[in-house]
Amino acid sequence: MGASGRRAVVTGAASGIGQAVARRLLDEGATVIAADLNEAGLAPLLEAGATPFVGDLASDADRDRLVALGGGVDFLVNAAGIIRLKPILEFTVQDLRDIYAVNVEATWDLVSRI
Repeated sequence: MGASGRRAVVTGAASGIGQAVARRLLDEGATVIAADLNEAGLAPLLEAGATPFVGDLASDADRDRLVALGGGVDFLVNAAGIIRLKPILEFTVQDLRDIYAVNVEATWDLVSRI
């Protein structure tokens, strides 16, 4: 089963694994919705034909917009993730909430609804 003619949503598409997967899907002929908070990082994918989605996956409203745009896709690639690089004793409750919102809640929500 190839990607040609199929639709995909790729989160975390502005860099790293997300960008690499989005490029591969585009190269194989898929229609790709490239999602990330970093609009500038999406530019290379837009030049390759991806549809941009700029939003914060920690936001319910932004996830609702992504679901509306990407509903019924053939592939969902959850590559978005955040980390806070500091000693654990310096973490705040908000740090943990932010990490959970993107890495767990957003992933579950998108898998459930797209």
